[in-house]
Amino acid sequence: MSEKKRIYLTLETQRRELDSRIFFACMAANKNYSVVIGKKNSLYKYSPFFKKGLFIFKSMGLNNIKPSKILKKQGHRLFAWDEEGLTVSDPIVIKKRVMKECLENLDYIFTWGIKQKKILTNIFPEFSKKFQETGHPRFDLFYNEMKKFYKHNNGQSENNFILVTSKFPKGNPLPKGDVIPRFEKHYYNQVSSQQKLFSEYLKIIKKINYIYPDQKIFIRPHPAENIDVWRQQVKNIKNTFIITNNESTCNLISKCKFLICTNCTTGVEAYFLNKYSINYEIIEDKENDYDLVKATCETIKSEDELFNKISEIISKENLNKKLIQPYDQIKIKEHIANYDMKYFSVDKILNFLKDSLVDLSKDKRTNYLYFNIFKLVRYLKNIYYSKKNQNTYHYKLSSQKFDKIDLLDLQTKSENICNNLNLKKVNIKEIYPGLYRFECK
Repeated sequence: MSEKKRIYLTLETQRRELDSRIFFACMAANKNYSVVIGKKNSLYKYSPFFKKGLFIFKSMGLNNIKPSKILKKQGHRLFAWDEEGLTVSDPIVIKKRVMKECLENLDYIFTWGIKQKKILTNIFPEFSKKFQETGHPRFDLFYNEMKKFYKHNNGQSENNFILVTSKFPKGNPLPKGDVIPRFEKHYYNQVSSQQKLFSEYLKIIKKINYIYPDQKIFIRPHPAENIDVWRQQVKNIKNTFIITNNESTCNLISKCKFLICTNCTTGVEAYFLNKYSINYEIIEDKENDYDLVKATCETIKSEDELFNKISEIISKENLNKKLIQPYDQIKIKEHIANYDMKYFSVDKILNFLKDSLVDLSKDKRTNYLYFNIFKLVRYLKNIYYSKKNQNTYHYKLSSQKFDKIDLLDLQTKSENICNNLNLKKVNIKEIYPGLYRFECK
């Protein structure tokens, strides 16, 4: 199998990214690629032993400058997409999120849609040929043939709970200790509005529970939030649950009655999953006012309007995204190139990769002995670092973003994808601790 061209896909936030990586890996494996997925730090750690391949980064920020230089020196070709979809258009903020030093090391950057491509081209005109409009694999999972993907059992009956997704990492932050915020002015401008929104969310959750005491409410906090604060605040609210596991957020959305969010990509995902979503924008925040969210959600700006809407929704038995407004199809298409499901973004991305390098060598140190040595070393390091750093900001943030990849989960989801799309079976093997290779025979 060594003649297969190798692709490496990085993971940072498991519940947001894993499903789309599995989808990409299955599609690429069926086109004779070998794909390795895993936590980004693990990929960087074992990269000296990899056969040369094509690395796709999940972002182009400051933390990617050093690994991009190292990987390029090792002989890998580098590419990227922005997992956040670059929902902001402020040049100052974008220059903090997208570093020129990263762009210099990349062959191509795959944009969600034409709008992101235009924004990047305007800010970085010298790299205009590198920006390619492809769409994103997260939205391939909503393709017609994939409709059943998020219908596998998650232990809850469909449509029996309200899902609330929060995005207040600056209003309800993890204790940061001596960590200095990177965005400074932009950061501090958001603290006040997010604190107010967090208080407002607590207020409406209590009110929903008071009016509808038998209605279950699931809260999915942002992974950079302080979960302990959430637990303390809602511990006495009946039928209210904090969901902190790494189950796909899209899977939760697919099972909910409706969604409440504020300027969050979960509202966009709800649209594609045919779920009604409320963009609760009681506090104006122009820096986080995303037109893509407004194009796919119903924006509500007062508490009275919110509860009138909740009353209307709960009274509907057959609820779906068409309940209220005609959605802005043109604006959605500007943001998401694969919106109309005429093609898979994976196919477009692979088209840009097809002429890149082919390394006929093999991965190094993958035999039984080395694998178990690496596994033991990782186990001992994890024990040491968990005891030493368990109360630090970075350790808590990392543990809330990523737990561990389960091989059985990978196999189950891979089988689901391949069956839905009539693809060949994909073989999955853990080749280094936490790194999984997808290949077809």
